[in-house]
Amino acid sequence: MNKEVTKSFELKHEKLIKEEKEIKDKLDNETTKIKDKLEEFLSLSNNLIKNYEKMNKGIQIINKDEQNENKNIIKSLTYISKLNTNKIEMIL
Repeated sequence: MNKEVTKSFELKHEKLIKEEKEIKDKLDNETTKIKDKLEEFLSLSNNLIKNYEKMNKGIQIINKDEQNENKNIIKSLTYISKLNTNKIEMIL
């Protein structure tokens, strides 16, 4: 009787070890899949950040150019105004 109980426990133990191994393998596979997806999302996020940084730099350059252009327009208008003032003074 004792041998039968021992044999039964050994079989159950082997079955549990096999189940444990299968569960560990399944968890390892799932972990690997999740890690791969996270790396993919990280790469995508980094690319998006780089693109937004490039766009932001471009926008800043455009804004700076517009400010310089506005300053040049103001300088030109001031010069034209002075010329018109001088022209009026010459006529009078």
